[in-house]
Amino acid sequence: MANLSAVTAELGDVLGTTQLPNLALTLDAVWNFSWRRPFPTVLSRSYLLHFIWESNKTEAGLREHCRNFCAPPSLNSKTQLSSKGDVQRYLDEFFRFSGQALDDMLQLICMQRSWHRQKSLSVFAKFSQLQEQSEHLDISLNDIVQTTDPEYHHGGYLSSWLLHFVLRLMCHYVLLGFELELYHSCEYHYVYWYSDYVFGWVSGCLQAADKVRKQAELAGVKGSKKTKVLKKVDKDKEVALLLTQAKQAISRGLMRMIESFHISGKMTKPTFLYGSERSRFDHRFHPAFAAFERPQVRTYDQYLEQVDIKHVMDQPVATVLKFALDLFSQAKLNLEKLEKLLPEDPEVPSLLKVAKTNAVVAKLAAGGHKADSKEAPEFDFSAHRHFPTVRLR
Repeated sequence: MANLSAVTAELGDVLGTTQLPNLALTLDAVWNFSWRRPFPTVLSRSYLLHFIWESNKTEAGLREHCRNFCAPPSLNSKTQLSSKGDVQRYLDEFFRFSGQALDDMLQLICMQRSWHRQKSLSVFAKFSQLQEQSEHLDISLNDIVQTTDPEYHHGGYLSSWLLHFVLRLMCHYVLLGFELELYHSCEYHYVYWYSDYVFGWVSGCLQAADKVRKQAELAGVKGSKKTKVLKKVDKDKEVALLLTQAKQAISRGLMRMIESFHISGKMTKPTFLYGSERSRFDHRFHPAFAAFERPQVRTYDQYLEQVDIKHVMDQPVATVLKFALDLFSQAKLNLEKLEKLLPEDPEVPSLLKVAKTNAVVAKLAAGGHKADSKEAPEFDFSAHRHFPTVRLR
């Protein structure tokens, strides 16, 4: 009876999302539902995928999502470009392939967690092909728009829209390893380094999309109306940017804490009987991300060069921990803003708990708490499945 009640409750939640007005909200609903604890049943995930996605997987829905994200001139009814028949045929084909790729992505999200990383490679391959197509299409459309609507340009619009999905998949792939307990604690430093890299790309993509959207809205606008356009805030992008920057700050803060543990001797790199840290690093990221042109897959040499661990090891422990404290405090500020914007989001309170707890631990450790202990710290993922709270022992 308990299981039946749980399934009934899940199906009720799914039904509550069937009236969502656009694709953006639908995608967020599917992502959020798939991350629930305990993991949703096969029945509820199948129902979610079939009924909600099928009702939104239209060309019009994809076009609207793209228009709202970055406002490409080819989807702007005010431009001559949007009325050209050959341009619309190009776009029809592009959004048809995009629908197929997003269909694969949604099927992946609704699968059992243990299958995700294995099935991700085929989804990545499809998005890689679509990414190349979007870049070529942007170039072609930019050449056309220069003759039809000189005040506009079409550089990077469709590719930026698609890049947003690619980056979301990359974040999912990297962080899923924590949920599936694939990473050893000795790998946490470079995994959070890589997540920091991807989160940086997400922030840049969101900011660039907002910038070009405003540029498109400014075209043909004169006088005081320009000021209104520039001041206009896209709440969805503001929320996404705050959340991304909070996760990036937590990733960096955890990196700093791990570095302090290596300096103090609480953590040491293991001696590998087979393989090496380089081979582990390459195995984690290269097979999955090598297909993407943007962002390019990072290498172990780039990791070593950017981190400069020899320089880090020469710094006082307290200095490194103060860097960590600042980063967790920065994440805390962003998450407190998000609590007001997203009062019902279940992830924000758990991230806020991680940021607050780790800030306290970093402050205590910087003040000398447990400084003499050489026992390895504990990384507790009970508050959040991807970002642990740290316990000194």
